[in-house]
Amino acid sequence: MIGDKGPPLECCDRAKFDILKGHGGRRFDVLNTANNHRFDMGLEGIETTSRVLAEEGILEIGTNASPAQQGCGWVIERDGLRIGLVSDTFGLNGHKLPAGEGWRINVSALSPKRGAPDLSSLKRQIDDCRAKGCDFILATVHWGWEFEMFPRAGQVAAARELAEYGADSIVSHHPHVIQPVETYRTARDPDRVAVIAYSLGSLTWGFTAPHIVLSTVLNMTLAKGRVGGETRTYLERLSVTPVFRTHVEKDGVALTRIEKLADHADAADSPLDRDHVAQVAAHADRVLGPGWRTQGG
Repeated sequence: MIGDKGPPLECCDRAKFDILKGHGGRRFDVLNTANNHRFDMGLEGIETTSRVLAEEGILEIGTNASPAQQGCGWVIERDGLRIGLVSDTFGLNGHKLPAGEGWRINVSALSPKRGAPDLSSLKRQIDDCRAKGCDFILATVHWGWEFEMFPRAGQVAAARELAEYGADSIVSHHPHVIQPVETYRTARDPDRVAVIAYSLGSLTWGFTAPHIVLSTVLNMTLAKGRVGGETRTYLERLSVTPVFRTHVEKDGVALTRIEKLADHADAADSPLDRDHVAQVAAHADRVLGPGWRTQGG
């Protein structure tokens, strides 16, 4: 079941946020906040989170700053590339935004029990990114079914529809477990390969079951140049790196570590529980195929 009613409230105090926002001198530049827990703390929660992200210089996508933002994409510029960002979530845990406040969070029927997902909001945002002259458009979509390790046929069709419409990559989340990463060659541009990550998993969660501690880190390198007399931006390199969470105690404090699975799966000297790691690796094999063990991602 998708769990759109009755899940626990999710909240984070400032101390936890300061830990989660980055590590070792590196931090998030962009965070998607369109997800089913976005309205757990009401309008105050929306406004507080948005204010803190703005103070930290982190671009927030999926939650709109004003009614005029609704239907528009977000744009960042890096190394001569203009990247468009679009975002949507399937729901808000059964909560409804107050009358006149529906513009605040991008919410659509993305995981309906029957019928096709509503992609109209994402398509409007893609149109806006095109109009703004973006070189590459990334869709981040909160949808899918919890704890299912493969996407359903309707979701695959919808993701490919978004790729054909103009999303150059689609990164998805919500199932809390990993799902496959597809490289989809588009009909709209036979030279274009769109990366569709159906679920990256959950990097920060307390559960320890082997299939739940497993996540993936996606790295994409883009290349911009002239093709057939026109400027194009394509995927140059892709790596999909399985990682998993471990919990350790240091100086009486419980810490969560993110470990690269390849460093432990076939290592005889790994200090971690070998049976547990083997189960984690078996899930990675099942979903990603065994190639992750040798790709060096």
